[in-house]
Amino acid sequence: MKGNDPVLIKRKFVRKPFAVEAVEVTEENMSEVSKWCRGRIKTAPGPEGRTPEKFIKVDVKRYLTDRQTQAYVGDWVVTATEQNVRGFKVYTPKAFAQTFDEVVEHMFDTLERMDKRAAEEEAAEEEGIFPEELRTGWSNAHQQS
Repeated sequence: MKGNDPVLIKRKFVRKPFAVEAVEVTEENMSEVSKWCRGRIKTAPGPEGRTPEKFIKVDVKRYLTDRQTQAYVGDWVVTATEQNVRGFKVYTPKAFAQTFDEVVEHMFDTLERMDKRAAEEEAAEEEGIFPEELRTGWSNAHQQS
């Protein structure tokens, strides 16, 4: 490397998560979902010999294909819950599963960690280690030496 060359420093970043509200489209809720996302129910001509399919035409900003504006039964209609992010988006079941985790799963993980921590603290108290010491990794024996 020459003395005048700039140094290339690579850093890793993780995309900030944001919360969304999502509704899976079913035959039973199609009308309610279309009202919620201010969409219109339309019918797509099916391939030869097939029944035409109903879908919700969703007003999606910045879509790449028409399919990204059409919510069929099984698809998910999503809107961000943050104020600076507005609008609706349509996800196929596969794309939705790859993109989003249901918040409930994270809550169970948190509860499991809390239960584990409580059990560790109880065991430590029985051994005479106080919770502050558990956090720092020091026991009574370390402090006495």
